[in-house]
Amino acid sequence: MAETKLTIIIPVYNVEAYLPQCLNSVLAQSLPDIEIILVNDGSTDNSLAICLEYAKDNKNIIIINQANQGLSAARNAGLEAAHGDYIGFVDSDDFIDRHMFQNLYESVISDGSDIGICAYQRVDDLDSPIGLPGTFPANIISSTEALENLFSSDYVYFTIACNKIFARSLFSDIRFPVGKVFEDGYAAFRYYHKAKKISCTSYLGYFYRDRVGSITNSSLGAKSLDAVDANADAFVFLKENAYEGLAQKALAKYTACVFDKLKLLDLSQADIGLRFKSLHGDFKAFFPDILKCSALSFKEKTLASSFRLSPALCKKLMAVRGL
Repeated sequence: MAETKLTIIIPVYNVEAYLPQCLNSVLAQSLPDIEIILVNDGSTDNSLAICLEYAKDNKNIIIINQANQGLSAARNAGLEAAHGDYIGFVDSDDFIDRHMFQNLYESVISDGSDIGICAYQRVDDLDSPIGLPGTFPANIISSTEALENLFSSDYVYFTIACNKIFARSLFSDIRFPVGKVFEDGYAAFRYYHKAKKISCTSYLGYFYRDRVGSITNSSLGAKSLDAVDANADAFVFLKENAYEGLAQKALAKYTACVFDKLKLLDLSQADIGLRFKSLHGDFKAFFPDILKCSALSFKEKTLASSFRLSPALCKKLMAVRGL
C-alpha cells in the first residue's frame, strides 16, 4: 500500500456472533487508505474462518494468527505489523460509525495533534443504548490536561483506547501489558505523557458492547486485582515523571482500590491469597508515601496502617466499623 493513513488493529477471540458486524463497520469507513490488521488470538470457534472469508475480498486486511495470549498481546502483535501513520483499535465485539476514523483523522491533522478522541456509547447485545454517551467538550488540550482528566468524572472517555486514534510514533516504546486486564489503564499515562496535543471531539463514533462474557465483565476473583496493579503503576509512573499532584491522586486511588478489593474478595481462596501476598509487599513499599499523602484522610491512613500489618486484620477492622 503506497500510502497508509491509518492502521486499525482488531484483536479477535471467540466472537463469531459479533465479528461480521464489527468488520462490516470497519470496512465501511469513509476514510481511504486504511490498513486493517486482524489478530486471531487462538480462537476456538469460527472467528478465524470469518476473518479469512473477509480477507479474500478485501486486500487491505492482514491476518495474524497466534496462540491465545490475551488482548494486550494481540494488540502488541498488531502494533509490530502496523504501517499506518496513525493507529486505531477496535474490539471485535464492538462496532463503529462509518465516519469515525475520517472525523478523528481530519481533527488530528488540522490541529497538529498526536491523539484524537471521540465520544462512545455503551450498547447491549441488541445494539440498544445503555445510558448516555460518554463524551467531552470539543477542545484541544495539553498532555498534562489529559493526564488530569484520568482522575476526573470523564476518566473513561480518556482511558479506553478504542475511541481514539494515535500517531504511530507514540507506540515506538509503549506496549500493552501482557496477561493483564484493565490494560488501557497501564498505557494511557504513558501515551498522554508522550503526546504534545490531544484533540477531543464530541462526535459519537464508537459503540462499545457491554456483554456478559466480555473480558471486562468476566474479570472477577484474582484477575480483578489487576486494577490495583494498574493504579500502583500509575502512581510510580507519575511520581517518577514529577507529576507530584497527580501522583498524590493516583496513590489515593490505589489505596481506595486496595480496600475495595479487600472487602469484595475472599482471602481464603488460594489464588486470591497469593495475589494479596504480592500486593501486600508493594503496599508496604508505598506506605511512607501513603502516610504523607494529602489526598488521604486520617481514617484511610489508619486503615492503611492496619493493612500494612495484615490484610486479614484490615478486613476484620473494616467489617467491625461497617466500612
